[in-house]
Amino acid sequence: MTRDFGLRRFTAGAYAIVDDDFLTTGEVTIASGDPLPPRLGDLYTIESHGKLHEVQVAETQQLPGCWTARCKLYGLVES
Repeated sequence: MTRDFGLRRFTAGAYAIVDDDFLTTGEVTIASGDPLPPRLGDLYTIESHGKLHEVQVAETQQLPGCWTARCKLYGLVES
């Protein structure tokens, strides 16, 4: 059996999502200490303001001990 290392799941306590202005800007910032940062264009599904949204990584930044990713709204997840 081979593992697909291209797909990584968030683990509890290993990330933070800042979505304070999400409703007005359509952007969130994800930060993590995970050693594997996301790639530009990666898609993530997040829950924000009671709905599921798909966001796309638009910019990444390496900081000491962590990375941040600025993500833009890609679409709503139908339920």
